[in-house]
Amino acid sequence: MLPAVLRVGEERFALTDRATGELLRAPGELTAVGRFVAGAAGGYVAPARAAGGSWGFVDHTGRWLMEPVLDDVRGFSEGLAAVKRDGLCGYVDVRGEFAIEPRFGKAAAFREGLAAVREGEAPTRYYVDVTGERAVPGDFWAAGHFSPVGLAPVRVTAGGPVGYADRAGRMVVEPRFEEALGFSAQGAAPARTGKKWGLAGCDGSWILSPRYRQIGAFTSDGLAYFAELDHWQDGGGYLDATGAVVLRGDRHLSSRMVCGVARTGLSMLSFAGPRGFEGRFLWAQDFSSAGATVALREDDVWGVLRADGTFLPVPHPEPVTDDEGWVLGFGSGHGIAPFLTEEHSLVYLDEHATPLATFASGPGGQELRSAAGGVVWRDGPGKRHYRFLSRRPEDLAETADDVLVVADRLQRADPAPFATYFMSYGFLTEEAGLEEWDDEDIFTGALAYLASAYVNDEIWGEYQFLDTRTAEAIQRAFDGHVARLAAHYGTPLEDVHGMRGSDAGATRSWLLPDGRLLTVEQDSNYGDGDFEYMIWLAVRER
Repeated sequence: MLPAVLRVGEERFALTDRATGELLRAPGELTAVGRFVAGAAGGYVAPARAAGGSWGFVDHTGRWLMEPVLDDVRGFSEGLAAVKRDGLCGYVDVRGEFAIEPRFGKAAAFREGLAAVREGEAPTRYYVDVTGERAVPGDFWAAGHFSPVGLAPVRVTAGGPVGYADRAGRMVVEPRFEEALGFSAQGAAPARTGKKWGLAGCDGSWILSPRYRQIGAFTSDGLAYFAELDHWQDGGGYLDATGAVVLRGDRHLSSRMVCGVARTGLSMLSFAGPRGFEGRFLWAQDFSSAGATVALREDDVWGVLRADGTFLPVPHPEPVTDDEGWVLGFGSGHGIAPFLTEEHSLVYLDEHATPLATFASGPGGQELRSAAGGVVWRDGPGKRHYRFLSRRPEDLAETADDVLVVADRLQRADPAPFATYFMSYGFLTEEAGLEEWDDEDIFTGALAYLASAYVNDEIWGEYQFLDTRTAEAIQRAFDGHVARLAAHYGTPLEDVHGMRGSDAGATRSWLLPDGRLLTVEQDSNYGDGDFEYMIWLAVRER
C-alpha cells in the first residue's frame, strides 16, 4: 500500500502507513518527497530529500533504497529517474540502483524507451536507450520526447526551425516550424509558424492550419488546450486530434484537463468536459491524477470533489495554504489534501475525504496523531506554519492586547501628529510623508492599529470569495471592539465624523474626561486589483 505523505511545514514531511497509522518517517526527516511509483517485488518507490539536502530513494516502508547521496533527482518515467551526482547525470531504476551510471552533462526523461542526453558542456544532444547506449544516429541542437507514433521534435541547427526525426535519425518532417510539440497517439502535433499555432500530421501537412494564439500538448484524454488570438475576448477550449473543438470556454477556462474535466468561470466556477460533469462552485482547483480536487461549494461549504461529480463535504473550516496564500490541496501528487481545523491543527484527507492523520504544532508542543487518535510522534514547541485563507477576527488582530488596554495606553501617550493609512501606502511618519497629506487628514493625539487584512491582486483574482469573507471578519472584529468599549465608556456619541471620511467605513467615538475623543474606526481600500481593510483606535483632539 502507498504510504501517506504528510506535509507538516515548509519543507518538512512525514511518512505514515495508511492502513495502521504507524510512523515510517518522523516529521522533518525528509524535506521533499516525490511521487511514489510501483517498485520491485510489489512495493513502491519515490525520490526523497533528506534533512541534510541530498536526495535518495525511499520505499513504501520509509526505508532508504538508495541513501541520500545525490545532488538532484527527477521523477520516474518508464521505470527510470534522471539523477545528478557530483555534477554528472545518470538514471536510477525502481530498485534504487543505477541503471545508467552518471556520465552526462544533461539527461531528460525517458519516453518510448529513449531519452535525450548531452555530453558534458557539448552544445548538441543525442538519444540513448535504457542501457545508456546511443540509439538514434545524429546530434541535435534541441531534442524533444519521442511519441507513440515514433517521431520526436528536433532542431538540427542552432536557433533553426523544428522538424521531426524518427528512431533511425531520419528527418521524416523537414524542419519548417518555429515551435513544435510532440505527437499525440492519434498522430497530431501542435506546431507554430509566425504567431499562430495549428496541428500538423505525421507527414508534416496541416491537419488544422495555424489559427490559434496557443495550442498546448495533448493529454492522455487525447485533447489539447487552445487559446484564441484574442484570448481576453474570445477565450479558448479543447481540440481533438482532428482539430475539432470539443469544449469551449471563456478566458478563465483552465488550461489543464484531468480525468476529462476542466474548470471554467471565475466568480462561480463550473466543471465541464467530454466525459465530465457540470457543477457550480465558488472555487476549486484543477483535478489531480487521484481523480479528486478541493472545492468550495456555492453554499459556502468546503469539501472534496470527485471526478464523477460527487461532492464530499468536510467538517473543517477550509484547506491549508502555503506561505504565499495558495491552497495546497491535492497538488503534491500524493492523493492527500491537508485541511485546517478550528484549532489550527492539520488534518490530512485522502481522495475519498477519509482522514489519515492529524498534526498540531504550537508553543505547547508538536504532535502527529493517527486517524484512530493515537499519538505516533511528539516533540517540543514548534512554529505554527499555517493560517486561514479566510481570515478570522483573531487572525486579523495587530495586537494581542485587549482594546481597553490599548485605549488606556493611547490616553497616556504624548500627543503627536498622525494620519490613518493603509499598508499599501507604507509606514507614514512625520518625517516620511505626513506633509503630503491634506491638513484635515492630520490629527493630533495617538493612533494604534487593532486589525488589518491585505489581499493582493493575484490572490484576490484566484479567490474571489475572499472579499466578502474578509469584510465579514473585519466587521465582527469591529463590532467586538465597539461592544467592549461601550461597556466601559458608555453609549457612543452621535454624528461624529470619522478620521478618513469614507462612505465605506464605520466610526464610533466617545468623549473622554479631558475633552478628547476616543475613536474606533474601520475602513476599506481598493486599488490596482488588490484590497485591504483596517481597524484603527485613536485618541485625538476634538
